[in-house]
Amino acid sequence: MDTSVGTLLRQWRQARRYSQLQLALELGISGRHLCFLETGRSKPSREMLLKIALFLLVPKAELNQALLAAGYAPMYPSSVDTATNLQPALNAIELMLKQHLPYPAFVINQDWDMVNANLAAQQLWQDLGYTTANFVEAIIEDAQIQQKIINWLEVAEHLLQRIHRELFNNASSARLLTLEKKLASFIENKTNKNHLLNNSIILSTQLKIDEKNLAFFSIIAQLSSVQDLVMSEYKIELFFPADETTRLFYEKPMKKS
Repeated sequence: MDTSVGTLLRQWRQARRYSQLQLALELGISGRHLCFLETGRSKPSREMLLKIALFLLVPKAELNQALLAAGYAPMYPSSVDTATNLQPALNAIELMLKQHLPYPAFVINQDWDMVNANLAAQQLWQDLGYTTANFVEAIIEDAQIQQKIINWLEVAEHLLQRIHRELFNNASSARLLTLEKKLASFIENKTNKNHLLNNSIILSTQLKIDEKNLAFFSIIAQLSSVQDLVMSEYKIELFFPADETTRLFYEKPMKKS
């Protein structure tokens, strides 16, 4: 794969559906200059790269890649270099997970791997019996074996839409792209011509746990001011009860203690 800075610039522009002329006008430069940057006839300055990346909403990892390709130092650090500096953010995540009890809360990375979870979430995952810590793989596994998700098709379609949006904003994850294609294939095989899209105001995930039907909706939080490449992609998914049965299921044990 060609990873020259000119090729990366062209890929960013095409991903955001701009012509060379349109982007040049937005940036206040000539179309000829942009053409020279993309073909490698001119080397972009660091300032020009940052200007283009900011306008096109280029992901942090891809901007680092382009800066390195152009011979400049990367802009964003990685967790390996900043582990001690990230401790306040890690502490904040732990606090959110604990304070969300008795309800489940997960921390998910860019590829939808579970990287942390509170006790309620760990118990829920154990009750579901999945052999993977990846949410997309778990959805696929449920379709094949477990069948613990009552409204599987609705949940899978919603997840696929979220992945589509994430890939549009950050196309650098080859693994997530592979998972997206695999999930889309399973959805296509399970969809029939009479299937209707859910038009509820809130889409709930309905699970069958120990002969009980539990329903959740979720709120997603993200670390907006963290510059670290890995942690900036973390999502904190907070599950809330979508009905009275689920609320009582989680709150009764707390009252007994």
